Formats: sequence, C-alpha cells, structure tokens
Amino acid sequence: MYCFVLYVLLMETVHNWIMDENIETLIEEVEKRPAIYNKTLKEYANINIKKQLWEEVCAAVIPNWSGLEGENKTRAGKFTQKLL
Repeated sequence: MYCFVLYVLLMETVHNWIMDENIETLIEEVEKRPAIYNKTLKEYANINIKKQLWEEVCAAVIPNWSGLEGENKTRAGKFTQKLL
C-alpha cells in the first residue's frame, strides 16, 4: 500500500508540474527529436534510439529526473509519454 501511495503522489507531482508549467517545454523537447514521432525516419523503428530520446525528454521536463530510481523512474517516464 505504501508503494502505491508513493506512486500516486509521484504521478500527481509529475502531472501537475508538466501541465501547469511545462507542457510547452514538453512539446518543444519532443519536437526536437523527430525519431519519436516521425514514422518515415528509419530511427523511428529503433527502440534503443527512441528510449534514449525519451530519456532526454524526461530529463528536460521532470524535476529531479536523475534522482528517480527503478520503478519510479519507469512510471514517471511512461506517464510523461502518455501526456502527448
């Protein structure tokens, strides 16, 4: 139960921070990396490249991204991807 509560608090924090202050930054960071969304690029099919690009996006828009670990980092990253 404790882990679930931490997860909910983390997701609320990420959501509020991105939606209130950085949705434009999130969009800009994704637009800088066309391999995330442009299916005509060969890099689009490379999961390793896309994973690295999403890491860069998350580092730019999620406070304390480098301080997150394990499942919390994974969940925050997936949550951020779903916002778009």
